[in-house]
Amino acid sequence: RDPVFITTKDGRMVESNDAFMEALGYETMDELLKIAVTKHYENPDDRKRFNRTAEQDGFAKEFPANLVKKDGSVINTLITATVLKDRDGNTTGFQGTSRDITDRKSAADALKESEIQYKHLYSMVRLMCDNLPDLIWTKDLDGKFIFVNKACCDILLNAKDTDEPIGKDDM
Repeated sequence: RDPVFITTKDGRMVESNDAFMEALGYETMDELLKIAVTKHYENPDDRKRFNRTAEQDGFAKEFPANLVKKDGSVINTLITATVLKDRDGNTTGFQGTSRDITDRKSAADALKESEIQYKHLYSMVRLMCDNLPDLIWTKDLDGKFIFVNKACCDILLNAKDTDEPIGKDDM
């Protein structure tokens, strides 16, 4: 079900499977074949970079490109293709697949945003805990302290009713 395509070097669609046609929102193959491949790239420079990469290496593996669908919406893709050559060794086109990673990219972006918010929230909670006069701590399953606030440090490190205060290494 991966979209498969064959294009010329200059950006004319030669052939594709139904999955490629559907991924870009076209109803017929004739309709898709009439559109220059370069028109499907959100950033036309991406097509130029794709051509350079594929020609230089003989292939392009998981080349990131945002493609514009017929309705104008954009999908994030990874293109993997090999170079097609004539008998004289000149590049004539490309044959490959295009994988839609829009959902994966959206999930990764959401996770990154969540991590930023978590770090901000953690910093705020840490600041609040360090400024409270109450003792706040957490221990791991082995009983070792993994977090203590400032009040806890002040009291435990300056314990007055013992001969030896608890040292930082004990925490």
